[in-house]
Amino acid sequence: MLGSAGLSQAKRDAANAAAVAACDGADGVVDQVIAEPRRCHFDAFRVDGLSPAEAKAIYHGTNDPLIVPFGSYNYQQRLFDRYGVKVKGTRSFVRTFFFPGVSHTDPTLAGTGSAQDQMLDALQAWAERGDAPGSFVQADSEGQGRLICAYPDTPLTAGDDHSCRPRS
Repeated sequence: MLGSAGLSQAKRDAANAAAVAACDGADGVVDQVIAEPRRCHFDAFRVDGLSPAEAKAIYHGTNDPLIVPFGSYNYQQRLFDRYGVKVKGTRSFVRTFFFPGVSHTDPTLAGTGSAQDQMLDALQAWAERGDAPGSFVQADSEGQGRLICAYPDTPLTAGDDHSCRPRS
C-alpha cells in the first residue's frame, strides 16, 4: 500500500467494472471480457470517485514488443489535451518515463536497489509527501548513465544526468 494517497481496492474495482461496462461489447460479444481493447475509448479518469490525484506513474520500454510505446504516447497526449501539460495539470497526477532499449522488462537503473524498488520508493515519496519524480538514471551495460526525464521533458544537454528541461 502506498499510504493514505494510494488507490483503494474499492476504487480499483470500480474502475475495472466501469471499463468492462463501457467496452465489453466492442468485440461483438457481451461476456464481461474486453477482448478488443483497441475499440475501447474508456477514460479511467472519468470514473466516479476516482480523482486525478490518485493516479501516479507510468514507465514504458521503447522496445516493448507486447505493449507498443506508441499507445502510451497517445494516452499521455490525451491526458495533456484534457488536463494540460503543466505541473498544475496532468503532471500533478501522472509522470511517464520512456526507457530507450528496454523491452517488456524492468529498466536497469543507476544507484542502489532494483529498478522496481527505486521506482516504488519514488512513487511512495510522491503519494505520501507530494515529492513527484522528475527523472531516473538508466544505466547501460558499461555503467554509463542516461537521464530519463518525465515525458515530455528532456535532458538539458546530451550526457547530462542531473537536469531536465521542461517542455510544454
